[in-house]
Amino acid sequence: MAASAGPGGAPWPEAAGRLWRDVSGLVRAEAGGPGGPLTAAVGRARVAGTAMALSGALGALSLVSAHQALLRTAERVLPPPRAAWALAAGYAGAAVGLTRLRRSASRAARRSSVEAAELVLTELAASDA
Repeated sequence: MAASAGPGGAPWPEAAGRLWRDVSGLVRAEAGGPGGPLTAAVGRARVAGTAMALSGALGALSLVSAHQALLRTAERVLPPPRAAWALAAGYAGAAVGLTRLRRSASRAARRSSVEAAELVLTELAASDA
């Protein structure tokens, strides 16, 4: 069985290889080589990603430090187990409050999205008429 011919009468594997070389050449030309703008953008993104990861780690460390400071302060007036329970109750209360705030914000966003979609549909229906 003979191989089927691709564009220009060349066999498909040869045509695919030519296409791959052409596309890779175009991508290299657009990227601008090792000192090109794409390489610089990737480098900046790498630095930004590393900075974000480090800031997250340092943020976690600062939360642990703040917790320890609050716990030591609470232990001055309460026995240690009660101080820990008091902080846990405070954290739980704050989590409940933030959850309620998020839920109300989500509902407001959903209402806004529905209103925007209805407006777009109304304008589309009016333009079709």
